[in-house]
Amino acid sequence: MLKEEKDRCWDDFIEAMLMRVALEGWSYKALKLGASDINLSSGALAELFPNGPKDAIRYFSKWADQKMVEEINTFDMSDLRIREKISFAAKTRLAILQPHREAVRRATSILMAPNNAVLGMKLVYASVDCMWYEIGDRSSDFSFYTKRGLLAGVLSTTTMFWLTDGSENSEETMSFLDRRIGDVMRLHRTRENFVNARFRARKAFETFGDVLKSRYARPSKGNSRVT
Repeated sequence: MLKEEKDRCWDDFIEAMLMRVALEGWSYKALKLGASDINLSSGALAELFPNGPKDAIRYFSKWADQKMVEEINTFDMSDLRIREKISFAAKTRLAILQPHREAVRRATSILMAPNNAVLGMKLVYASVDCMWYEIGDRSSDFSFYTKRGLLAGVLSTTTMFWLTDGSENSEETMSFLDRRIGDVMRLHRTRENFVNARFRARKAFETFGDVLKSRYARPSKGNSRVT
């Protein structure tokens, strides 16, 4: 199956399967029913998702990330602050998932199992990395990892809050998200300032040490001073 054909099948299949997951969960039965809905053969289904439901969950997350990117690229964020950009990205992804909350709930239950924890972490990391990249973050220093690590925590806790949020248009979730992003942005600045201060202090001690070495270095025999 060609890549272009696979991409079309993936998108069509995910949208068809999401209608089944609400009742059947992320199961082989749901996969087969979704495939039947778009006339996808069992052979093609096995090729697309060799690991069954886990592969389907993985692609569902990727699908949501891609939809988020498409939406972000239609919006001018040039006048927004960093925290506003990242908040917009996270809210956009939640809005895309809103019609599929039950599918997210069931996927979350599977990913919380100990044997699926690594997959869950990989999917969260892929999503937050996508968010930072799409809002223009090109950092390559330690902040690359701290930004993603902090946002991963925000996205995970916000998703859990969202799954139980009964407010209209998930307004309470959006407020919760804004507060959490505000908290982690302040934490990131504090950590960044601490690292910078530690670096400056280390350089100062290194310079001071160099001065002491040059001042009190033992002279060689050939250059001994006679007093």
